[in-house]
Amino acid sequence: LYKESANSNLLALKYFVSWMSLAVWNCFVIFIFSFSLFYDAGGFNKKQLVGGLWCYGTLAYSSVILVINLMIALKTRFWVWFTHLTIWGTLIAYIVISYMYALWTNPNILWVHESNNSSFVFNFLFTSPIVYSTLLIVAILC
Repeated sequence: LYKESANSNLLALKYFVSWMSLAVWNCFVIFIFSFSLFYDAGGFNKKQLVGGLWCYGTLAYSSVILVINLMIALKTRFWVWFTHLTIWGTLIAYIVISYMYALWTNPNILWVHESNNSSFVFNFLFTSPIVYSTLLIVAILC
């Protein structure tokens, strides 16, 4: 099993270097666009609020999930129902789980006694059109 793949061209140094350089490029693009959106941005949503570190981290993590799933979709040769389920299901599950977590940590709900920033983050980020344009630009550049 391993003897056939040990001498494969896919394990050559040039493929490794190309994938690592692509990873560095993706990290650079995601960092620059996420950071520049929150660095001295003024107010970019309807209430003229600026997000903090929580919003930056959520946007960067959302960008990573989107870019990785789109890269997997572009590299996939054979599309079967399981491929669709895993790629598009991951994106949908991320949004649903983030929304459920934001609802659960909302300080207005009775069973949560501490205030958490995730309810603010979800409402702040995903109601702002510039966040969606940033996700689109990052996905195209990566």
